[in-house]
Amino acid sequence: MKTSFLASLGLSLCLAATPAFAGNPPPRPQATITDIIERSGGQFDQNGNDFDILLTALGAAGLAGALDDASANLTLFAPTDAAFLATAHDLGFTGTSESDAWQFLVSTLTTLGNGDPIPTLTNILLFHVSPERLNSLTIRRRELRNATIPTLLAGAVITPRNGRLIDNDPDYADPVRIAPRDVRASNGVIQRINRVLLPIDITPPPPPAPAGTIADLVAASGGTFDQDNGDFDILLTAVQTAGLVGALQNPDAHLTVFAPTDAAFIATARDLGFTGTDESGAWLFLVGAFTTLGGGDPVPPLTNVLLYHILPFQADTFFIGILDQFNLKVPTLLSRGFLEFRGTEVVDFADGFTNPRRLTLEPVTTSNGNVFPIDRVLLPLDL
Repeated sequence: MKTSFLASLGLSLCLAATPAFAGNPPPRPQATITDIIERSGGQFDQNGNDFDILLTALGAAGLAGALDDASANLTLFAPTDAAFLATAHDLGFTGTSESDAWQFLVSTLTTLGNGDPIPTLTNILLFHVSPERLNSLTIRRRELRNATIPTLLAGAVITPRNGRLIDNDPDYADPVRIAPRDVRASNGVIQRINRVLLPIDITPPPPPAPAGTIADLVAASGGTFDQDNGDFDILLTAVQTAGLVGALQNPDAHLTVFAPTDAAFIATARDLGFTGTDESGAWLFLVGAFTTLGGGDPVPPLTNVLLYHILPFQADTFFIGILDQFNLKVPTLLSRGFLEFRGTEVVDFADGFTNPRRLTLEPVTTSNGNVFPIDRVLLPLDL
C-alpha cells in the first residue's frame, strides 16, 4: 500500500511539472515576413487582396532580405495590391490593373526622386516597417497613450489615431488595418493596410508660371552633349536639324509636346541596336538610321518623327485621362499619325518596342503650350 501510494504521488508530481500542463504558448511559425509576402507570387493579376506590388517594390528596393532576417522582431504594415491601386488613384491614376498602377507609381517616384525612383521608394517602404513586434492590442495601447510607432525610416513615426495610421501627407486618406490582422511570422507581425503610408507631403507643386515658349524650354538645355541625360540636348539638336524651332517658338501656338529626354533618345537608340551610353554616340547612330530610312537624306524621316511628338492643341493631364478612359486616339502634327494613352504610357505605331511613358504627372507649362517629358522616342512607323 505504501509503495503504491508513493508511486502515485511521484506520478502526480511529474504530471504537475510537465510543461504541457502549464499553459505553454503555441509554437512560433516558421515562415518569415518575406516568406509570407512571397506567397503572392509576384505576378500581377486580378487579386487585389495579396501582395504582388509590395513584393515587386521590396525586390526593387533590395529590402526583401531585411524582412527575411530570422533574428529580427519587426512589424510590417503591408499594403495589399488594392491598397497600392487606391493610392495610385489618389495621385491621379485612372486604370485598374496592378501592372499599370505599379508603372504609374514608379513614374511618380521618378519625378519625386529627380530621375531615380529607388531612394524615394526605399524610404516609403522603410516607413512601413517598425522595429518592434506590434499586435492589435499593443497598437491600441499606443493609441490610448497618444504614443507613436517608430519606423525604420530615420526620424519618421506613425501615429495611431481613431483606428487609423496617420502618416506625413495631410492631403490623402490615411490607411486603416484590414483583416486578417496580426498575421504572425517567425520574425514579427504583418498588419495588412488599405493604403500606402506616405512619409512626406507628395502633393505636386503648382506648375510654374509660363517662362518663355516651348522652344525656349528645350533650348535651355544648351544643346551641348554632356553627362546630364535628364535634359534635352539631343532633342534641341534634332529640332534645329529639322528646322522646327520656329514652330515651337510661335507665340500664337497652343501645342502639346511629348519631349524625349536625352536618356529617352539613348534608350531608343539602344532598342534599335546602339551599344553605347553617350549622347553624341546615340545621336550619330540615330542619324544613320534616319539616313537609311530616308534613302540617303535623314531630314525627312527625322522631321516626321518630331512632328509625331506634337499635338496641335494644348492638352493637360485631365484631358489625357479622358482620352485614356474612352480609348480615344488623338491626331498629331504628322499627317495620319495618331497617339493613344494608357495610364502614363503613350502608345505609338511601332510594334515590338517599349512604349514611352510620361515622366511627370503634370506638364511643364510654357507661354505657347504644355510639355510632357517622356522616357523613349515615339516611333510613327514599325521599325
